Amino acid sequence: GTSGIYRCESAPLAAIVFPDHAPANAIYTPDHTEAMRLLYPQISHRRTDPTQTVAVMDFVTALLGQVPLFRLPCTPDEGAVTLLHDTLTQGGLL
Repeated sequence: GTSGIYRCESAPLAAIVFPDHAPANAIYTPDHTEAMRLLYPQISHRRTDPTQTVAVMDFVTALLGQVPLFRLPCTPDEGAVTLLHDTLTQGGLL
């Protein structure tokens, strides 16, 4: 943008994390079906075009085969950040 604070950088994608409000902090790897339900709606495409839908499904399937996805039901506090950091570190992702 024009603010001068934006930097165009790239980095490898280590993991995809879906945080969600919850009464306690937890983290888990969803099964493939749940992961597809989480990730698919996040990708913008014309859902009325079957060719695009198939291409997006293929992309999501390939992405899930290469990048771990986590659900993070959590409270809005530092404990959630610590749990995520520890999980990613122990998994060799950080």
